[in-house]
Amino acid sequence: MTVNRPPKEPGTPYATNVTCNSARVNWSASSDPDGNPITYEVEYGEWWAPWIAAGSTSNTYKDLPPAGESPLDADTWHDVRVRAKDSKGAYSDWTSPYDNIFETAYDFALSLAASPLNRGNIN
Repeated sequence: MTVNRPPKEPGTPYATNVTCNSARVNWSASSDPDGNPITYEVEYGEWWAPWIAAGSTSNTYKDLPPAGESPLDADTWHDVRVRAKDSKGAYSDWTSPYDNIFETAYDFALSLAASPLNRGNIN
């Protein structure tokens, strides 16, 4: 009987295309010692909140937030963790989740619109 071995942990996530309310998270590919196909599970959040499942993908990137979810908070550090799953159901370990993977941009337009200096002129 052959034992299914879990895939290797994916590479450390990093962000690209960061805006004030979204980002693309990338990581290097995992490998499976048995040659099984791999998908990735992604979770994200802020240090004080429970993890939010971003879904699974066969790509080595995931856009956050997923379609249909609330935008990310502006000017905020976000944590991300990724794990690999092989086609037989074995999981790798999660990547280190507490690296403050990326900070969303400051939303200057929103800040200016909420400013007491805005006398109804900027929306």
